[in-house]
Amino acid sequence: MAIRNWTDERFNLLGVQDRARARISTLEADLGIREAAQRASEGSFLPVGMTNPEFSDETASDWEYDDRRRGIRGLYFKVADVEGRKALMAAQVELRRAIDDMHAVRLSKARASLASARRKFAILPWVYGAIVGVMSVYYGQQRYGQAGIVGGGVAGLFLGFGASAWTRSEGEGEISLAQSDVTDAEKDIAEFARLPPYFTESEAATGEPDAGFDAQSAMGNRARG
Repeated sequence: MAIRNWTDERFNLLGVQDRARARISTLEADLGIREAAQRASEGSFLPVGMTNPEFSDETASDWEYDDRRRGIRGLYFKVADVEGRKALMAAQVELRRAIDDMHAVRLSKARASLASARRKFAILPWVYGAIVGVMSVYYGQQRYGQAGIVGGGVAGLFLGFGASAWTRSEGEGEISLAQSDVTDAEKDIAEFARLPPYFTESEAATGEPDAGFDAQSAMGNRARG
């Protein structure tokens, strides 16, 4: 879900992702595997969720991710040009890092917004209530003299409580929205972390597969919790 109050930092990170994707496309084209990479990225022609109704949406999504990952890994490791292979993998690692960074920024901004809302909630209701109360007394005095002070005080008491309650309600709503942003960001980070990267940094450095990394999967990570 979208978070409110995004800054230019988000757009910078989106730019990093776009550049990484563009570099991947260019490298794939230069190495003659662009069409094969597109087919691998599309995964199965029939999504597993359509062919096996017993699978949940999450299981189907994990299966499809693993299918795409296997396809890309198998294709890249067949590239004969070692330097080209390493460049492809490095671009995929850069893309993954940029997505991780954007998730982290999103969570940081959400937590900052929540903290700000809580600070305002702790102060503003009483401040607004006090201001309304004082203004009522002042108005009563200006209009009716000394007798108006009492009437203004009584009116100010009720109006001040009302203003405080209204501001409190507004603050609770703002906190609820901010908390929802934090929860959504944390959930998205957990879901993304469940997806094993296409390639490791060491694979990008050597062009050779890391032992056991092929066996990692989103489905397996979800099953392990």
